[in-house]
Amino acid sequence: MRSLFDTLAWTESRHYQFAAFQAVVADQIGGDTLHHACGVSFSGSRSVQQRQMKARNLAMMRWLIIDEISQVGAELLSQCEANIRVGMQTTGTYKVDRSTGKMRPWGGLNVIYVGDFLQLPPTRATPLFTLPSSLLNLAGLTNARVQQGLDLFWHDTTHIITLTKQVRCVDDWWIEVLEECRNGCMTDNTHAFLHGKPTSVPGAWLQKNQAVDPRVC
Repeated sequence: MRSLFDTLAWTESRHYQFAAFQAVVADQIGGDTLHHACGVSFSGSRSVQQRQMKARNLAMMRWLIIDEISQVGAELLSQCEANIRVGMQTTGTYKVDRSTGKMRPWGGLNVIYVGDFLQLPPTRATPLFTLPSSLLNLAGLTNARVQQGLDLFWHDTTHIITLTKQVRCVDDWWIEVLEECRNGCMTDNTHAFLHGKPTSVPGAWLQKNQAVDPRVC
């Protein structure tokens, strides 16, 4: 899928843009890399016609879905938001809040963050789970772009939905092992089993003191 800014043949029904930090993930979801979708890596000047086409394409957008948000640093999120907001035309969009006269974040575009923050943080960037200075009353400890990205994530996110049901795995024992790894609380028995060492219970044994039917493991 081509980017918001470079496409010259968009249809009127194009309302959704899927994006991800890594190209392989973007390909899996049928989307674009976040850098390309938000014009972060764009270099050189644009003609008037290019700017008009960019604004037209953005005006047709309603939703931006960013997958693997845990890999996106605060600096990058801030830059993406700024590019979208500046490029969004005012007429016929939700860029400006009519009641206050102020510009909305992302130029009024609806943005959905999808991801899991109990995974590896972004490389050489400020993770979005970092508390912003505005919540700690410690202004000036981070640069402006980092602070803007953190504020964007912490203050301008309106709804949070937490998925609690595991649907990728049907093995109760393996699910428990993964949860122990995920939360950093691996038990001695699980650690010993995974390393081929003696355990005090059978390998397929849940912490709720219940053996698992080997036919489902």
